[in-house]
Amino acid sequence: MPYLNAVTKELLRKHPPTYFVLSHAVTEPSKLAGYDIPLGTTVEFFTPPIGNDPKIWSDPEKFNPDRFLTGGEDADITSVTGVKMMPFSVGRRICPGASMATIHLNLKIARLVQEFEWSAYPANSKVDFSEKLEFTVVMKNPLRAMIKPRV
Repeated sequence: MPYLNAVTKELLRKHPPTYFVLSHAVTEPSKLAGYDIPLGTTVEFFTPPIGNDPKIWSDPEKFNPDRFLTGGEDADITSVTGVKMMPFSVGRRICPGASMATIHLNLKIARLVQEFEWSAYPANSKVDFSEKLEFTVVMKNPLRAMIKPRV
């Protein structure tokens, strides 16, 4: 289960469920990343770069769930202890279903791995993990998988 939780965190870091979180309004003049944000401005956050920031993550382009198991890196997906990724937004605007979504994601992955053997199709082919940007990020070459029920 700890590894499954690490895989889920890494999935959410690399591919947040949405690319923009709910708008945040500035209630007093503020400074954000060196920019002056005047009162009444609406701020939009584009979430993928946060999870891919090399100042925060070691080797951010690599899918590596072990980063959460070794103790070298961690991320609170609710961003209570700091914003290292924000798949469900942060603060008062965090998605009320974030806990349920994370539990369901864990359960779906666990059941799919428990019930089926997965392999690339055609057999012995390599899975290409390169991506392309459309409305969201998708695989450049769609995954073709052979799924066989476990007995």
